[in-house]
Amino acid sequence: MSLATVLLTSVFSDVRDQYVWAAGPLTRLLESASADRFKIHTLTDDPEKADLILFAEMADLGHYMMTDVLSHPLYKQYSNKVFLYWPADKIIPRVPGIYASIEKQWYRADRTRGGCYLDSYSNPYVKHRKLEPDAQYLASFVGSVSTHPVRQQILKLNSDRFLLEDVSKNSLKHKMADLDDKDKHHFWENFANTLADTKFPLCPRGEGCSSIRLFESMEMGRAPVIISDDWVPVEGPKWEEFSLRVAESDVANIPSLLQSNEHRAVEMGEIARGEWENWFSEKVIFHRMVEACLDIMQIRQRPESIERRIAEIQYLRPYHAKAFLRPYIKRLLRRD
Repeated sequence: MSLATVLLTSVFSDVRDQYVWAAGPLTRLLESASADRFKIHTLTDDPEKADLILFAEMADLGHYMMTDVLSHPLYKQYSNKVFLYWPADKIIPRVPGIYASIEKQWYRADRTRGGCYLDSYSNPYVKHRKLEPDAQYLASFVGSVSTHPVRQQILKLNSDRFLLEDVSKNSLKHKMADLDDKDKHHFWENFANTLADTKFPLCPRGEGCSSIRLFESMEMGRAPVIISDDWVPVEGPKWEEFSLRVAESDVANIPSLLQSNEHRAVEMGEIARGEWENWFSEKVIFHRMVEACLDIMQIRQRPESIERRIAEIQYLRPYHAKAFLRPYIKRLLRRD
């Protein structure tokens, strides 16, 4: 491990007080840098002295955010040492870095890596709780089923030891940022209590290939059941020791799979918690992200100017073309 000097920033870094909701990832990384247990990498505000510059952004900002990074003075002047942390769904990685929902087609060790979720809306009730052998639920899923067909298949599972709840049709279908504090905390507390009473939380993909449930399960000390064909495991954790991976086409086999692994639930849960502490907790996440970015820099094959253009070709695909053009079309319609 070599010492690196890091500049942490955001497209909202100059107005963080007004945009607290958008500064979540940056705030979390700054807090992690202060609590860092490794004490190897240091922070700087001087881009000239920085070995790498890491933009930490919120998913809600969409394609505009990526454009803001690319037009930022720091990127224009130091593109070969600029990286991005972004937890958005269905991304096109025009900037190298850490993406919480990176799909297989976009994963490249010399440019993009998988990551966890850092935002302003983390569930404060998700804390480590010892799993009791007589926990009420063998498996549980509480969430919206409207974001991906595999979630609808989960609701069809027939087991009296499963708790399966669709929240699509009530107020929780809205983003957590839109809920008032009372509703938010009520949902968070109930969700955490259900998670604590579950041996194997089901963590299906949603609009993106990843799920924040996966990391909440690890933090609680529960073995996640990962249901996503396109998800790429974050490098480092010993996933095979504490999680179960299920193909989207094999959802019907989940009850028998969990019954055959029930005797391992407590042990797997404790391993999950240990791996979360070692790879995703506040004391390590700054260090882990910096190490991943440094590794990308070391094995990079082509200049960033070329890589960015290659990635942008994907805007010809219908999904991304619509997402990219939608805000501009809305602006034109308003003018008319």
